[in-house]
Amino acid sequence: MEDNKNQNILQSFLSYAISNDWVEDINELKHMCQNADFDIISDNVISQKEELHPLIPWEKIDKMKLLRVVSRNISISNFVDLSLYKYKIKEIKSAIKFRPQLLDLLKINLNKISDNEAYSLLTIGSEYISEKINLENRVFTAKEIYDIIEANNFCGKIIDCFNLKKLKDLKDYHISNILINTGEKFLHKLNLEKLTAKKWIDILKERPELLKHCNLEKLKKGDIYNSVELISMFPNMGFGFLIKERDYIFEVSALGWEKLLIANPDEFADICVFSKLNQSNWKRILFFHPELDSIKDFC
Repeated sequence: MEDNKNQNILQSFLSYAISNDWVEDINELKHMCQNADFDIISDNVISQKEELHPLIPWEKIDKMKLLRVVSRNISISNFVDLSLYKYKIKEIKSAIKFRPQLLDLLKINLNKISDNEAYSLLTIGSEYISEKINLENRVFTAKEIYDIIEANNFCGKIIDCFNLKKLKDLKDYHISNILINTGEKFLHKLNLEKLTAKKWIDILKERPELLKHCNLEKLKKGDIYNSVELISMFPNMGFGFLIKERDYIFEVSALGWEKLLIANPDEFADICVFSKLNQSNWKRILFFHPELDSIKDFC
């Protein structure tokens, strides 16, 4: 017990002395480094004090700590061969996310890693890493494909690597996010029939140029407010039928009428259920169309 206590005191002293530059003589410092437990010395001290690097017995340092300090200061790789430690993908992910260049130092054969390991690396979202992984013959689920695409900022080179059928199997929210981020470029790879009316509205708010691809039949059922939003975005495109062919008197809310009157008062003033509008609705309507004040007074 006493020996352990003394050893702890010694290691605490060595750690403090090395961390705080107590020793100037190189031979004394080398001796201290050879006997110090670097696993209790902070990563920052080890990575930043470059004068220590030739003196540290790197083989005595825990391999995960070693990976962390090299990720902080890549020049440490001149003193240690990380490839000798046979790291697993799950062990290196955090480090290479911070320092992608570590992947080269680790010398992992990326052609032999599993699909799950490839997925883990690809979802780091580093172009430096993704370009090193051959996606041919890799098997991923549609959800995994989307995760990889999203992590890599919807990069065209990544999307082009995936099987056409798998992309068609994506869920509606995956498809809408791809369209929002890439526009028409990958339209042919996606199953647009999966998109709901609400998803089309989300898409068109960001990508109005995709209107010609929108299936208007989907807006004829479900929440009529989707049609209200479409008309608000494209007030002069003749989409009023999406409202008029439904039970608009019952279905359109006060907010819906507000938006329709702001978008195209000439078309919707005649059919508006004004009794649904309150003072707040009118305040916003009149801000855009003060000429409707006479109608407000009449109502």
